[in-house]
Amino acid sequence: MRPAFTLIEILSGIFIMSVITIVSMQSVNYLNYIHQQNELRYLALNRIDSEMSRLVMAYENYTNFTDSDINGKYNGNNATNSGEYGLKISTGTDKINFVQLKNIGTNNFNKVENGDFVGILEWNATKNGNEANLSLNLSYPYIYRSDSDYSQLWNHVEIVNLKTSTKVR
Repeated sequence: MRPAFTLIEILSGIFIMSVITIVSMQSVNYLNYIHQQNELRYLALNRIDSEMSRLVMAYENYTNFTDSDINGKYNGNNATNSGEYGLKISTGTDKINFVQLKNIGTNNFNKVENGDFVGILEWNATKNGNEANLSLNLSYPYIYRSDSDYSQLWNHVEIVNLKTSTKVR
């Protein structure tokens, strides 16, 4: 019968527990990263779908807009203030359209502010008579700081493209 553990057994047990702890912490970090990716993918798909609905509604009610409004920038149809409804049109010459994906910090949902996770919304529309072919492109995720200062959240950018066609009045 052995009276106690040897020093080698104790040290090997400590080493094994250290390895298990480090691997567990790395696994939790990886799962958190994957969860954040999946959440932002879901939010991006939801945002591009809702923006496409707004754009289709704008074209179906085309009589409310002038050609320069509809082809110049996408801030019409209830979004007269460019900082509202999740769309932030840069005041610079580049006219970058930021849409809020995830609100960070304050409770102002659907308004792009510092620290928010955003995507860059680009759109193209071709009108043929009574039909309009619409294409939305959302590049994400970015962290918004100001109109000229935004940075990538991940080491890569994902792009979602959505196309549709609608009748124009």
